[in-house]
Amino acid sequence: MKKIILCLLIMICFTGCNNKLYGNTTSITNNLLYSLENNKKLVGKTVPVLVEGKNTNGKDGLYGYTDTNKLINFNGDESLTGKIILVKVTDAKTWSLDGEIDE
Repeated sequence: MKKIILCLLIMICFTGCNNKLYGNTTSITNNLLYSLENNKKLVGKTVPVLVEGKNTNGKDGLYGYTDTNKLINFNGDESLTGKIILVKVTDAKTWSLDGEIDE
């Protein structure tokens, strides 16, 4: 799956053309870059997070959502599920954030 996504991103970055399957690829690339840049603005900041539960996608730890509905992954105890806690953002990706509990 990661190889397919990588190939798609490479195609989008280097073609920048319009086609019926993907639409305006320049627009898609701009949206991806905007999402990443927007998430990078949160690195180093502490944000409130509603803890949803344990990661089920192979990552260790917990996941939750910020007050602006951004997905964030962090380490912590499952007893935090359902609580709102403060998490310091340590890394930004296009679709999610990584963080650590701010104590």
